[in-house]
Amino acid sequence: MSSAARKALRKLPRTERERIGVALGRLPGGDVRPLRNRPEFRLRVGGWRVLFEIDDRQRRIIVANIGSRDDVYK
Repeated sequence: MSSAARKALRKLPRTERERIGVALGRLPGGDVRPLRNRPEFRLRVGGWRVLFEIDDRQRRIIVANIGSRDDVYK
């Protein structure tokens, strides 16, 4: 998880952090879509978006950013 994602996650209310954690645990399921012209995918959790990349060689998911729908893509 990137430092920006950790910082954003700490600022969220506890219930939202838990919802995002559960959604990340269910990957690759959920509302996941690839982003256009970017290497990341997005996971939609209510009004929040989790941007992440998939590292196939090390078989892990790297969370790049977490934020509201309006701000996370900037």
